[in-house]
Amino acid sequence: MALQIIDKKECYQVMGALNKSNVDTFTTYFKEVISKAKEVTIDIEGLDSIDRIGVSALVKLYAQSLEKQAKFFVIGMGSKELHNHFRTVESAA
Repeated sequence: MALQIIDKKECYQVMGALNKSNVDTFTTYFKEVISKAKEVTIDIEGLDSIDRIGVSALVKLYAQSLEKQAKFFVIGMGSKELHNHFRTVESAA
């Protein structure tokens, strides 16, 4: 399934696959959102898969939100790969 982003008033539902082939579009879209918003919520419940480049994109967007002093949330069970990545980061901290 191709990547889809649905704007639901301050919550963005991401569906399909987030990977190397579409990460530039994803990143460009959310950089613009973060530059204008005080709070951004991304719902990953609809993600079928995410590769390491997609995970890296979310981490970079989080860092950008910190720079802009915007709140950044990722909600939903979403992809197992993403949760495993953040679990690993928490263990290392």
